[in-house]
Order: sequence, then structure tokens, then C-alpha cells
Amino acid sequence: LALGDACRLLGHPFEYEHPEVWALLDRAVTLGRRHGVVVSANNGFAFADWDAMIQRAKRLHDRGVQMVMLQTPEFLLQVACRTVVDGVRRLVG
Repeated sequence: LALGDACRLLGHPFEYEHPEVWALLDRAVTLGRRHGVVVSANNGFAFADWDAMIQRAKRLHDRGVQMVMLQTPEFLLQVACRTVVDGVRRLVG
């Protein structure tokens, strides 16, 4: 499931935790189980720190998603660089 697209189609752009988005995901998991189909979903780009990404993947897994796709390497690199730059700014101003 491309949850970014699903969020937009449901009228909740980047609101990955919106109840309507979860309802869509739950329905897909139910149908997937019924028909023997592996359900895969992406983590989304609204989670911009390591802990948020990890916790989001856990929530997806807990809801029945069997394969969680993490963000792209470029996005992960951007988060890493931002984390370092923000840390340096805090220390040196």
C-alpha cells in the first residue's frame, strides 16, 4: 500500500495516523489474510526522526502489515544529515 497516496486520496495528506487511513489499512489486511496475500505498506515520509520511523514500523506490523517498506535511502540520508547539523547548531550556535 502506498500510504502517502492513500492519505491524499482520503483527503488527509501526510496524516498517516488518521483514523480513516488506519481503517483502509485494516481493511486491506483483512482482505489480504482472507485471500492469502501478503500486505506491504510504506512507512511514510512524515516521520522525520529515527525513533518515529521505528515506532511507525512497529505500529504497522502490529496492525498486520507483513512487510514494511522504510523510507528511501535519500530520505534517510537527509534525516541523518539534519540530525547532525541540528546537533552541531545546538552545541556551537
